[in-house]
Amino acid sequence: MATTFNSVDPRTGEQGPAYAEATLEDVKRAVAAAAAVHREGALADRGARARLLRGAAGRLRAAGDEIVGIGMAETGLPEVRASYPVVAALHPVFALVLFWLAVRLAVKARTTAPQAATSPS
Repeated sequence: MATTFNSVDPRTGEQGPAYAEATLEDVKRAVAAAAAVHREGALADRGARARLLRGAAGRLRAAGDEIVGIGMAETGLPEVRASYPVVAALHPVFALVLFWLAVRLAVKARTTAPQAATSPS
């Protein structure tokens, strides 16, 4: 069974929902899956990429209020500040930038994870 942790609302101190902790192996599997999609060219077609990004933006748009509520509960930020990432993600150009950043972070995690695992504390 996966290890979990609960978020805490800094405004009230109330315990929030439980989340699964990602292990290094979880991250490695996610990076490998993303690399396989890239290597196999599954998103080489512009139309396929556009459909993927539009679908992701639609799901974010549909869950926007819920995402902002969770962000407020986990950070203590007021609604206007907690909504910035959601608003940014709803615009197709920002969605593309967020996707690119996620890929860059995955690549960086893949290249630094072995070093972090062997570096002395």
